[in-house]
Amino acid sequence: MENRLTTLLGALVMAACQKNDEEVPDAGTRVAGTYQISSLTFDSSGVKEIIGLPVIQGTQTVASATLAASRQADMMITLVYRLQVQGQSDAMQDFGEVNLRTAGSGYGLYSDGFKIGTADGTALNPDLPTDVNQRVLIASKKQ
Repeated sequence: MENRLTTLLGALVMAACQKNDEEVPDAGTRVAGTYQISSLTFDSSGVKEIIGLPVIQGTQTVASATLAASRQADMMITLVYRLQVQGQSDAMQDFGEVNLRTAGSGYGLYSDGFKIGTADGTALNPDLPTDVNQRVLIASKKQ
């Protein structure tokens, strides 16, 4: 009986100490993906204009936008904005390489050393200066 108990206890200890083989994805992998933009906020000297997306008229989507984040390295992505308006060619803006820095349970987005937004793998929210007194805040969720 004592021999069985010792064997059982040994097996439990080994199971408890066994290394978890699941790999945790790096920041670039977690953040990479396509994000559906839900709003664009234009902030100019404290005056805000918010545009909700997609724009739907009747049963048709007439305007929508996405952000595509592609993994470049453990802590780096590239970011491309795409606006689709019915009857027009897609408008695209390539923001180039964006560095990721751990910030709590998510990441800060950095370009040329300046923070330009946040991400957590399910939401990607750039805050982009467009002029001295103007910026665009983008709210998006991973598709």
